Amino acid sequence: MAKKSEKPDWVVLFSTTIAILVWIPVSAQPSRTSEPLVIPRVVSRMYLSPDELRKLRFKPTVGTIQLSEGHEAKLNCSIDIPDTRLEPAILWVKDSNELLPNIHVVMNELHSITDGVSTLLSTVIIKHVQRVDAGEYRCRLSISNMLVESDPISIQVEAQPSRTSELLVIPRVVSRMYLSPDELRKLRFKPTVGTIQLSEGHEAKLNCSIDIPDTRLEPAILWVKDSNELLPNIHVVMNELHSITDGVSTLLSTVIIKHVQRVDAGEYRCRLSISNMLVESDPISIQVEVRPRPPTHVTVTERQSNKLTLSWTPGHDGFSPLTTCQITVREVSRREGEVTTTRFINVTVPPFHSEVPGLQAMTKYNLSVSCSNEQGASPNSKWVESNTTGGVLTLQERFKG
Repeated sequence: MAKKSEKPDWVVLFSTTIAILVWIPVSAQPSRTSEPLVIPRVVSRMYLSPDELRKLRFKPTVGTIQLSEGHEAKLNCSIDIPDTRLEPAILWVKDSNELLPNIHVVMNELHSITDGVSTLLSTVIIKHVQRVDAGEYRCRLSISNMLVESDPISIQVEAQPSRTSELLVIPRVVSRMYLSPDELRKLRFKPTVGTIQLSEGHEAKLNCSIDIPDTRLEPAILWVKDSNELLPNIHVVMNELHSITDGVSTLLSTVIIKHVQRVDAGEYRCRLSISNMLVESDPISIQVEVRPRPPTHVTVTERQSNKLTLSWTPGHDGFSPLTTCQITVREVSRREGEVTTTRFINVTVPPFHSEVPGLQAMTKYNLSVSCSNEQGASPNSKWVESNTTGGVLTLQERFKG
């Protein structure tokens, strides 16, 4: 009879439930915040019994990692699943937000099968850890509509006194010195669009390019948003093209932001460090169109027996032109329990003032204004109270008002 093969050591190491291990390597970067995670992207099919599902656990791992800025952190978690037909994926979260791979965060996953048990091992390597990387990390696995979560791994980062803060001054890649001082002074990024206006959920594409009169240089363009380094992730894609024509190197860098949200609004620039000189592009402003802010300074400027004249100051337009405003007119009850009427008057704007006709003489009214753009209506302004004057109106004047 053939001798049964022995299991490899690494299989024995991960033979029971689920676990998390950790080393030490990382890199600084304020990672793009994403929506808090509830369920991972990959949901496995249902093969396990309810009792097997209840027993699923990540394997124990180190609880705390303490290290200084600039070092590398390595985190592991693993879990055994007693069914080889499942195809789940481990998801990492940091402080309850999904952790995504980028130039500083490397993720790897290993899937092995032994004696009908699938073992998943997921590794996160954070290069050149910074203070922004401190926090609580966990693994999550969604399987048969049940969420399994590991114990937390806490990364504690000790600041180095001599290390500069996250604010970028010089890019990581510094080119060698081949250009003359006069050539360096003339280096400029080519003009590009100054402002991009778009709605949430759309895609934004930003470009910048520069010509360098020396093909021996190997610079790299760096993007910053509101003076902080912009790094690629699942929502931000970066590409760079390097071409040479007639002894001139042309660098073209592109940033694509998928499914723009309000948090993406801001000022973007390109930076290039060459021969210890920093070249910076003109800003590109991304303005994300949202609903306008409520109007202010709602004022009754004229009172008559059958109408009021109202003016107001519009709130911020949400980067989309205001098209209409709606005046809400609510009659103030004179006695307890009296039924009053509420009217809505739509006004094309500008200008931001309008008559409110068809009112009763010697009657109090509350008035409020809301304005709209393509994204929707603003909240209502604060209520103001006013009253019509006294007077006797003919039936014809009432209908005219």
